[in-house]
Amino acid sequence: MFFGLVTLVTCSALGFQVNLEAFFMIVSVRLRFCIFIYFEIWRLRVANYYVSKSPQANGHHEVHASTCLLLPLPEERLVLGYHESCKDALEYARLNYRQVTGCKTCSRAAF
Repeated sequence: MFFGLVTLVTCSALGFQVNLEAFFMIVSVRLRFCIFIYFEIWRLRVANYYVSKSPQANGHHEVHASTCLLLPLPEERLVLGYHESCKDALEYARLNYRQVTGCKTCSRAAF
């Protein structure tokens, strides 16, 4: 039952019956699927970025994507959050550190 109402409705104009509970279940499944697909597309477009707390020998702090093989340990990095590009992550990292560079393995687009 949908909200305690009878869920079998007759559509006199078309001459068939509609089960509202099944109808809303299908709609909600489709809506959940659309939201899932939208989130997956968004997740593929953006990446979670981190900046190393300790500078390199040249004084620069490196920005890494979450998928980077050279990602520092959790206690040695700050979360920058989700960004659409490494350039956006670099700008955000400059709020904390003056000298930042993108990692040469995971942030090639920033160079």
